[in-house]
Amino acid sequence: MKNIVAEERLKKRESINSLFQKSQVRYFLEFFGKHKKVLDVGCGYGYFTKLIKPYADEICAIDTENSIAPSILNDGKIKFSIGSGCDIPYENECFDCVYSMDVIEHVEDDKLFIKENIRVLKREGSLIIGTPNKNRLSALLKKIIFKPNKYPLVIKDLIFGTVIHIREYSRNELLNLLTSFNEIKIEKIRAIYFGLTEPVNIGLSLAPSFLKNLCQF
Repeated sequence: MKNIVAEERLKKRESINSLFQKSQVRYFLEFFGKHKKVLDVGCGYGYFTKLIKPYADEICAIDTENSIAPSILNDGKIKFSIGSGCDIPYENECFDCVYSMDVIEHVEDDKLFIKENIRVLKREGSLIIGTPNKNRLSALLKKIIFKPNKYPLVIKDLIFGTVIHIREYSRNELLNLLTSFNEIKIEKIRAIYFGLTEPVNIGLSLAPSFLKNLCQF
């Protein structure tokens, strides 16, 4: 049953044609050069795992549940393991790139999460983290009408149903978290999509610099 659900979720996500999703994918892939070995932390049903197949020689994916769509694993290039981003089941310094998309906002201990990501990353490796912006336009509009987001935040997701964000980050809060680790050198923060998502889907693919603090992601 889980396998069927995972395949359905993957197909549903791939069928979404919104400007936000196109922007998220486009700029996510911009961060990728060719890597020998990549780790997808919190892979879910494997949407982003599938996207990076052309960019890596070997891909490992972990999630706390056996949630990945089996069709992604058919060619043997992707290896899936059950595991947590706070207790990654791999040895030190074994990945050229470690990434997570829409994961850290669900994690109880975000500092431990980052620490574990760093542990399994090679010294000159790349760490990529994608997460919603706490101060996105929709949150600002809610605040104006006196219904500000409160955390933990319950969200109705088109694919997953009800999901909970334990916290979200502003641009500065994410910077402060990452720079608290001496091992990390920030290369780029990309402000993705200024606008509204479901059900309106009106916006700009890349947030202009003066609106970057109100971007979606």
